[in-house]
Amino acid sequence: MTRVLRHLGALAGYGLLFAVYSAPLAARFTTSFVGRESDAQYTTWFFWHFHQSVSVWKTNPLWTDLLYWPYGANVLLQHGWYYFLAAWPLVPRLNLATIYNLFQTHNFLLSAYGTFLVARRWGASWPIAFFAGAVYAFAPDATYKLREGTFDHLCRQVVPFFFWALTRAVDTRRLGDAVLVALALAWAWGSDYYLFLICAVFVPLAYLWFERPLLVGLERRARGGTLETAKRVLEAAMALAALGVLVRLGQGQVEFHGRGSARELLAYVAPYAAFWAAAGLRLLAEYRPTLRLQLQALRFSAAAPYIGSLACFAAMSYPMLWAVTSIMVSGNYPHPAGPWRGGGNPTDVGLFFRPSYFHPLWGGWVRGVFGSSPPAVEHLGFLPGVAAFLLWRRKPRDRWVRAWLAGLAASLAVCLGPWLKILGVHTYLPMPFYFLHLLPVFSQLQTAHHLVPFPVFFLALCSSAFLSALCARLGARKRAWAIAGAFAAVGFEFAHGGMPTHAPPVPALYARLGARPAGALLPVPLGAIFNGLGVGALGAPPLNIYLQTVFNKPIVGGWIARIPRQVYENMRDDALLRDLFAAQEGRGVSARLRDPRFVKRWLAQQHLRYVTVDVSKTPPDLRRAIEKWPLKKIDGDADASLVLYEVLDIIRP
Repeated sequence: MTRVLRHLGALAGYGLLFAVYSAPLAARFTTSFVGRESDAQYTTWFFWHFHQSVSVWKTNPLWTDLLYWPYGANVLLQHGWYYFLAAWPLVPRLNLATIYNLFQTHNFLLSAYGTFLVARRWGASWPIAFFAGAVYAFAPDATYKLREGTFDHLCRQVVPFFFWALTRAVDTRRLGDAVLVALALAWAWGSDYYLFLICAVFVPLAYLWFERPLLVGLERRARGGTLETAKRVLEAAMALAALGVLVRLGQGQVEFHGRGSARELLAYVAPYAAFWAAAGLRLLAEYRPTLRLQLQALRFSAAAPYIGSLACFAAMSYPMLWAVTSIMVSGNYPHPAGPWRGGGNPTDVGLFFRPSYFHPLWGGWVRGVFGSSPPAVEHLGFLPGVAAFLLWRRKPRDRWVRAWLAGLAASLAVCLGPWLKILGVHTYLPMPFYFLHLLPVFSQLQTAHHLVPFPVFFLALCSSAFLSALCARLGARKRAWAIAGAFAAVGFEFAHGGMPTHAPPVPALYARLGARPAGALLPVPLGAIFNGLGVGALGAPPLNIYLQTVFNKPIVGGWIARIPRQVYENMRDDALLRDLFAAQEGRGVSARLRDPRFVKRWLAQQHLRYVTVDVSKTPPDLRRAIEKWPLKKIDGDADASLVLYEVLDIIRP
C-alpha cells in the first residue's frame, strides 16, 4: 500500500504543479483552450470527426469529405490517432475545450510520471525521482509549445515510457518486457510519427551501446617525417578552405536551402566540404581508428530483447504499417523535392543557450534583443545542463548514467538539424538529421525542434543523477536542503509569465447554419492549406475548421496535413477557383465569375448548396459579382459582416 501511495502522491504532486504552471487555466478549464489559437482547432476537429464518423454517420473515420470538398482526403497519415480514439467516448459528454485541456493535462502529468518511473527504476529516491519528472515535463521548451498551442509537439509522455520499457527489456530479457517496448512504440506511433521514429532508432542504438558488438577506438600514430609533412599540408589546406569560406561569406552567401541544380549545390558547399575533408584527414593522420568485433554480442540471446521488441511491434502494427507505407509510395502523397539537397533546416546551437522568452524577469529584455517572436526552439535549461556537465566531468561508472549521457549527446546531435550552425554561421558539417531526413514520413520534418523532448528527457535524468551523487555525500538534514534548493532553483529558472488561453469566436450565423438542411459550403474568401507538399497554400487563410464542429457541413478548402497531391492540383487547376483566388487578392474579377450560367454549371458539378461571404475580407467588385450568381440570401449577421446564400435551382443528390 505504501508503494501505491508513493505513486499516487507523485501523480497528485505533478497535478498540483501543472495547476500552478498552467494558471489561469484551472479557472477557464471548460470554457477556453490553453495556449494560443494554433493547432487547437486542428486537433479538436479530429476529436469531433472521429466520433461523428464512428457513432453518428457510421462512416470510415480514416477518410473525410468534410474538407477539400468534393475531393476529400485520406486522414490516415495524421498525427494523434491515440488521442482521437481516446476522445471518442468524451465528445458527446464534454465540450471540445474541456477535452483538449484534459489531454494537455494528461500529456504533462504522464510526461512527469514516466520520467519519475525511469528514475525510480534506476534507484533514485522519491524526491529526486519527482525532481526528474518535473524537470522534464515543465522544461522551457514545453512551456513554449503549450503557449503556442502546438498539440502534437506535446505528446512527450511517450518518450519516458518508451525508455522505461526499454530499460526493463535490457535488464530482464523477458518476452513480456519486449512486448512492453512494442506497446510503447505503438503508443508513440499513435501520438506522433516523428517521436516514434526516433524511439525506434534508439532500439538498435541501445543494442550497440549495451551489447558492444563493435568496439571502436583511436590509437595515436607514431610520429614520422612523412607523416608530419602530411599534417602540415593538411593544416594548410584547412586554412585555404577556411579562407574560401570567409570570401563566400563576404560576398553575401548566407545559407543553402536545397534549391537549384546539383552543380550549383556542389559549387556552393565546396569550400565547406574541402575544410571538413581536410580536417578529417588531419585527424586520421594523428590517430588510427580501430574496430574489433565481439562475437558473443552477435548471439541471439544478446540481441533478443532488441529484435524481439521491434518484431513484436511489427506484428501488432502490421496493418497500419502496410497501409501507411502503401500511401507514401503511391506517388500521390507529398514529399519535399530533392530532400538529399537541403535535408531540412538547421537549428542554431546558440538558441539552446538563449535565455527564456517568457521569464517574468528577463523575458522582456530577451524579446527586445532577439525579436518579439521567439524561434521554434527554447533553451533546454541552464541548471540541468550545468548538472549534466558536472556529472560528465565526474566520469560516472554506473552503466545507466553513462547511457543517459550518451543519449543526451546523440539526441542533441539530432536536434541540431542537417548541418552544424553556430551563432548564425553555417558550417555545413553534416549531422545525423541529414540522413534521417531521407526516411519516408520523416522527410516532411523540415526542422529538428520537434525532437527536443529527447535531450530534455536525458537532461532531466542526468540532473537527477548528479543530485543523487551530491546527496550521497551529505547528511540527512543537508540532503533535504539540497533537494529543496534544487527544486527552488529550477522552479525559478523555468518560471514564466502565465499561460494564455483562448476561446474561438463562433459567429451566430454558423450556429444557425448547423440547423439547416445538409449541403456543402463554399466560403468566400476561400483558402486551402496543403502541409507537406512544399507548395504552401491556395487562396486566403482557410475557414477555421473548428467552426465545422458547429455547422456540420462539408466545405471547399480546409486545413489538415498530408493531403494528396491530386487534391491540390485539382483545386489549383479548377477554372472558377483559379479566378476566385485572383479576385480575392484584388487582381480583378474575370468574365467567368461574372457569367451566371458558367457559375451555375460549376455549382451543380460541385454539388454545393451554400455560399458564405465575409464582407470585410472580400473586395467590393467580387461581392457584386457574387450577388449576380444563382443564389438567394437566406441569413446574415446583425452587423452584415457575414452573409449566407443558398444555391437556387440545383438538383442535389
